[in-house]
Amino acid sequence: MLRNKKIISLIFIFLTLLFFSLIGFYSDREWGGVYIFVKHRPMFKLFFASPIGEADPTDIPGKEGYLSSEGKEEENLFIEFVEENKGYERSFRLF
Repeated sequence: MLRNKKIISLIFIFLTLLFFSLIGFYSDREWGGVYIFVKHRPMFKLFFASPIGEADPTDIPGKEGYLSSEGKEEENLFIEFVEENKGYERSFRLF
């Protein structure tokens, strides 16, 4: 009996982790609305946002559109999951 409960618990934990690795949230680049979407591949990052929004990218620090290395990584993930692989087509608006 105890063994069955452990197996069921492990299956539940695995399915929960799988679910959260395939579902994500993103903030719209232009209007800022929050959407839930299905990812094209598993990843444990839940929230995706574009740090520069609609601004043109620049390499000049202090100007609008400048990205640090962390910002560039965040922007690349947003582009990969939401724009290039059409996560926006597999989404609906939360608020």
